[in-house]
Amino acid sequence: MWFCRYHHTGAIILIGLASTADEPLHFDWKFDDRLSWFRCCLRLVLHLCTPWSWLLRRWIAPDSVYPHGRDALQQLEPIIASARALQDWRRLSQSLNVRGNAHSGLREWALAVADYQECIATAWKSVASFDLAHGLWNLPRALAHLRQPEAAVRIAGFASWLWRSRFGELTLSDARYLRCVRRLATCQIGATRVEALRREGEQLSPSQAVAIGLGRLPTA
Repeated sequence: MWFCRYHHTGAIILIGLASTADEPLHFDWKFDDRLSWFRCCLRLVLHLCTPWSWLLRRWIAPDSVYPHGRDALQQLEPIIASARALQDWRRLSQSLNVRGNAHSGLREWALAVADYQECIATAWKSVASFDLAHGLWNLPRALAHLRQPEAAVRIAGFASWLWRSRFGELTLSDARYLRCVRRLATCQIGATRVEALRREGEQLSPSQAVAIGLGRLPTA
């Protein structure tokens, strides 16, 4: 995993397709909208999983090595607007998470944080635990890049515990993601503080984790 849990992102796409058959009229969400959302997610995931793309990003401007990032952002705009208008909170939270991943791929950390935070707030309000877990998982790396290491490590600790307890064991790529977050934080506050915050994060309640993720609780 580089910017998101890709195997679970695939699950979200499958959930979106399954809902097309199970509730085709309930949200008045046209098939073309669903297909556009699916294509947008799929292109984003396939590009991020391309071998060596992580290495190229270190040397070339983000736009040139992340060609589908801008395209994804453009395609997501009408989908997000439609979800807001229809008050389709599940589609909104999932689409915000995908847009946050696109911004992360383009290293637009502040925009990524804003999308992940709205994803978290929307999922929390609609009691969508799977979507909430995605937002909490993806937020820490962007926070760490914005020099908010305390919040990043706490949320990462909670998100790690949440995924293991609710959705299964973490993968090797998940472990690399967590190491990346801790490494970024260690450069800012030191390894001892990072370890203490990680353990503290694992003991948070969901409401506390959400509050920290939304910047409503002090983290220092």
